[in-house]
Amino acid sequence: MFKKLRGTFVQITRSVASGLIIIIPILMIGSFALILSSFPLSAYQNFIRNTFGGIFYTLFNAIYSATFGLLSLYATIAVSVVCARNLDPEIKYIWGYPLTSIAAFLIFIGFDTNSAEFAVGPLGTKGMFTALVCSVGGAYLYRLFSVRIFRAKKTFADGADNRYNDMLAVIAPAIGVISASALANTAISAIFGKSSFHSAFTGLLYSLFTKIGGGFFGGLAFVLLSSVLWFCGVHGSDVLDGVSDLVLVPPLQNNIAAAAAGAAPAEILTKPTIDIFVLIGGCGSAMCLLIAMLLFSRRRSGRSLSKMAFLPMLFNINELMIFGLPVIFNLSLVIPFILVPVMNYIITYAAMYFGFVPLVTAESAWTTPIFLGGFAATGSIRGSILQLVCLAAGTAVYIPFVRHFDREKTNAVLRDYDGLADYFSAAENDGRDVVLTSLEDSRGTVAKTLVYDLRHAIKKSQPALYYQPQYNSDGICFGAEALLRWKHELFGMVYPPLVIKIASEAGMLLQLDEYIIARALRDSEKFNEEFRRPFNICVNITGSTFSEPQFLAFLESVCGCPSVKKGLVCLEVTEQTAMRADDGGTEIFKKIRALGFKMAIDDFSMGHTSLKYLQSNAFDLVKLDGALVRDITKNPRSLEIVASIVKLSHSLGFTVLAEYVENTEIRDALLAIGCKEYQGYLYSPAIAPDKLSASVSKIFAEQNVR
Repeated sequence: MFKKLRGTFVQITRSVASGLIIIIPILMIGSFALILSSFPLSAYQNFIRNTFGGIFYTLFNAIYSATFGLLSLYATIAVSVVCARNLDPEIKYIWGYPLTSIAAFLIFIGFDTNSAEFAVGPLGTKGMFTALVCSVGGAYLYRLFSVRIFRAKKTFADGADNRYNDMLAVIAPAIGVISASALANTAISAIFGKSSFHSAFTGLLYSLFTKIGGGFFGGLAFVLLSSVLWFCGVHGSDVLDGVSDLVLVPPLQNNIAAAAAGAAPAEILTKPTIDIFVLIGGCGSAMCLLIAMLLFSRRRSGRSLSKMAFLPMLFNINELMIFGLPVIFNLSLVIPFILVPVMNYIITYAAMYFGFVPLVTAESAWTTPIFLGGFAATGSIRGSILQLVCLAAGTAVYIPFVRHFDREKTNAVLRDYDGLADYFSAAENDGRDVVLTSLEDSRGTVAKTLVYDLRHAIKKSQPALYYQPQYNSDGICFGAEALLRWKHELFGMVYPPLVIKIASEAGMLLQLDEYIIARALRDSEKFNEEFRRPFNICVNITGSTFSEPQFLAFLESVCGCPSVKKGLVCLEVTEQTAMRADDGGTEIFKKIRALGFKMAIDDFSMGHTSLKYLQSNAFDLVKLDGALVRDITKNPRSLEIVASIVKLSHSLGFTVLAEYVENTEIRDALLAIGCKEYQGYLYSPAIAPDKLSASVSKIFAEQNVR
């Protein structure tokens, strides 16, 4: 039971995290709009508020209202959709989940179109906790009603299309979710005497806190409660805004009045004390987390997010980090997220109590950047130094947790990658065509990540070529086949067909094939110089590349390479690709040969269409189908087919090479029927270029000695 509950909790937290990542664009736009509208510079504020009738200020506020002002609504939609995908990966009609979750959310915040008392505040950051409750709870309730209670019965209407039928199937579970939400909200309102779940929740927090009062412990409770609320997805600063007005604002006014009268200020706990010295970069002292991520995180996605969040967090706007990383419900970061603000509070209180730093005597906007805020609030450089001390101490606390978070995320991504690779491998075996980047789960996320990383890797020339040597019957290594190998920094060596699939879905096959050919040509020149004798290189080219007009132009641009001029570079096209080519495709093959490249048909069998290409003058080499080669010592029919291909190819002037030669029995059987060129594990697997150079050079040296 405990294991099942833990699994459900993990699934929920992942759904919340993934859903909040979806709304990062909204967070970014809203963050920059807030910065532009609240930049703490008097001249700037005068400009945006007074120029052209304040059009700039109005514009920035409109953008902020459309983003942060409706943030809870966006979160409800995103998280409920992710929950739906996780609960049912094969779901075809998903919109019942977000529609009912939105309805539940509006009920829980007390939305009433006929009420003049309703405020839009809960639609923004203040309603995030309610949004998460409704999106997750609504999704699980919808699943319960649609699958368990109503047994997913689908209503059909005569003559209606499928979408209309899907819509009808939503009605019953939607009634269940919305009715349950209305009943729950009514019960909570009656118990607590409030108008809604949201107001009952915020009211309870307010009443509990006000009993604590001010002073050191009151401030400590404020910081602790605010951090806990933020971790749970509640905008702690907004929820406790009334508490702040009651406990933190009056002491600040007392200090300002004392300073104006020439008296010594006496109040340590003020609103700027919390905003500027304790919550550096916002809740959780997030600037400390940001620095730790930038300096010590090894995950590129984490560092990229930190770079995007840096400017907003400089102005203490940290929603991009809190909801984007995310920090909320992230058990790997809960300890420092709560501990660091408490630690900074104690450091700040002690520094001011013992007189190391002057007390706050000026009102400083919460968006004032770090170090400037400390100086402005205290009128002393010691205020900036205190911020630096808190920043350094907080960063030191975050570092080990950031590293642990990296390990947790890495392990999760590795599991997702294994799931993607297994899914693709199973599809290959079943002959199914799948679109990996369209998967709406963590596997699809990994596929999209691979697309981005592959594009970046090609630009940095990171994918490598390994070479599988080719031998003749005299034991002479006369060439090798170039095989793509991409070692990902996280996933290790990526399954080559998966690389091709990812490149195909991203429209990068031409770019990848040109990269492979260019690299093979460079290696070919190196091999021929080292070996001082002709050495053939075969390169596999995907079928769609041959049909690209730019490909022939690319080959024309590299055909001056000495290896091409000597006929030492062979481009391989699979038999399936050749079979799909029309007469125009055959002409392209001939043009490629005319440039100096050799052409080979890979995976050649014995079909009628296969024989058609033996009678054309477009190819030089036939590479036997590996399935036939592996079977020749066990199946006389396979041996007979291979013997026929070899005999016919020789009579027409083709060279025949057998792949998958894995033992001496297969090699000897091939030799007996006249096939004298081999490639396979009997001789060598695919190896790195330097190892190939060393191995072949050694063989040639021994042959010269003999």
